[in-house]
Amino acid sequence: MTTRRVPQHSQVRTLLYFYGPILYLFSQIADGPIRYFLGLFGGVGLIYLRDVLLIIIIISSIGITFISGRIDKALLWTTIIVLFYSVVSVSYIGSIPVMLFSYKTIIPFLAGIVCFKTVFMDMERLCRMLNYLLMLAIFGVFLDYFVDLPWSGFSYDLVGVSIKGNVESDTMGIDRLLGFGRSNIESSSQIYVMAAFLLSVRWRGWFALMLWLVTGVAIVLTTAKSIIVIYIIATLFWIAFKLLPSAHKFYRVLLIFPVAAMVALPLLSLDFVVDPTDPVSVGLFASLSDRIINAWPGVFQSVQD
Repeated sequence: MTTRRVPQHSQVRTLLYFYGPILYLFSQIADGPIRYFLGLFGGVGLIYLRDVLLIIIIISSIGITFISGRIDKALLWTTIIVLFYSVVSVSYIGSIPVMLFSYKTIIPFLAGIVCFKTVFMDMERLCRMLNYLLMLAIFGVFLDYFVDLPWSGFSYDLVGVSIKGNVESDTMGIDRLLGFGRSNIESSSQIYVMAAFLLSVRWRGWFALMLWLVTGVAIVLTTAKSIIVIYIIATLFWIAFKLLPSAHKFYRVLLIFPVAAMVALPLLSLDFVVDPTDPVSVGLFASLSDRIINAWPGVFQSVQD
């Protein structure tokens, strides 16, 4: 009996395109302690090696395209769109360095397009890795509940700029637990997305229910209100689907309403006034109000200037 040998270039591709994104995701989940310990040894700038890794993945894909002559259409069209809006950005802002810096926000997306097929080709291994990462993220939140983590509120200087390594805050006097992440919204989003994916493709029975409940507790401890609402909506859909699985078409129609709410709430909040003396209003709506009053207008103003 002969054993089929996997070509070496295929092994390298799997190593880069599968474990590269997994390593990047791990660095995001454990962003707080990684930055903290790198900062202790004066090497906090090494955190940006993860972005270099993604750039290597994208460049390698472009090289493979030229060598093989096979074009990834999704990557091609995405690149065209990015180049188009790069020209628009330079024409409005007039700063090429600013435009290049903004690429950092879309590099993970481009790398995701490159790695998509390789990552999802081995679903068993993907789910196993996500299980480990999810348990790590949840453990970090519970640990933060019982222990004062040393990287909470940590900041550092990089090329003369002070950067928050961990955003420490509270809601109505309740600490927002961050776990191993940089902020509560990052930690809660990572936990929810990984749990929702695993619930859809891997978890079954009472085991799924138990882990989903543990996920919910961890999300509540982060006090990330938007993710808590999303978790509740997803739970209601899950229960309804289990009780009436034949009505899946109806459930798809209902999904329009959460999406519409996400679009409508920011628009409706233009006329919403937060009473700064009311702790309940501030705790529930201050984050959204800050985006409406300060964040979004500031972005538009920077473009105009």
